[in-house]
Amino acid sequence: MVGGGWLLAVSAPLLAATGTSLTAGLSEQLSLYFTGAASQGCWAAATVLCALLLAARRTAYDRLETM
Repeated sequence: MVGGGWLLAVSAPLLAATGTSLTAGLSEQLSLYFTGAASQGCWAAATVLCALLLAARRTAYDRLETM
């Protein structure tokens, strides 16, 4: 589901654009998601969230092993 969303977010504007080469359009579209302070902050927040979810998952499985 997330992969499909990313595919649409990157490829839909790329396919709709005319007059640019595929690689130039792809690099321009990807730069919207990977550059800038707001993007970097969101990536950092997503990283912290993933780490917290992994830690919570780990403790849940550790608790099951003691039963």
